[in-house]
Amino acid sequence: MSDQGPGRRESFEQLVSLAKGQKGDKGETGAAGQGMTRGARRAVIFLFALAVALAGMNLLFTSVTVNHLRSAVLAQCQFNADLGAAPVTVSPSTGRASRLGVLIISDSRTAWHGLGCPGRLPPPAPSFAKWAKTYHLPVG
Repeated sequence: MSDQGPGRRESFEQLVSLAKGQKGDKGETGAAGQGMTRGARRAVIFLFALAVALAGMNLLFTSVTVNHLRSAVLAQCQFNADLGAAPVTVSPSTGRASRLGVLIISDSRTAWHGLGCPGRLPPPAPSFAKWAKTYHLPVG
């Protein structure tokens, strides 16, 4: 091979044995040193299997949680849609609608839109639209 000085000559056979990971300067298994022991291999395999199992359990837990939350949101959407279509009643004594009643319907309609509910929200009752305008509330 090349001659770079005294003590640096290596035969072709020595280079081949080093490349194959046989006996060399760094130990019995090549330049990386001694190979993994059986216990170390088992530990690495166990840690890899544990990581895969934890990732699978995380995926399952997340999926179940998302499905529960989706069911809750859809139930809330239906409630808001039902309440948002309700008419406003007028008090016989004052001849006016309760601001709280109009506010509840307005908030239900706003929440229905904010949750991104599927489908179409029924149009507001004419009595609600009138009193929402009076109280300066969004009709949604």
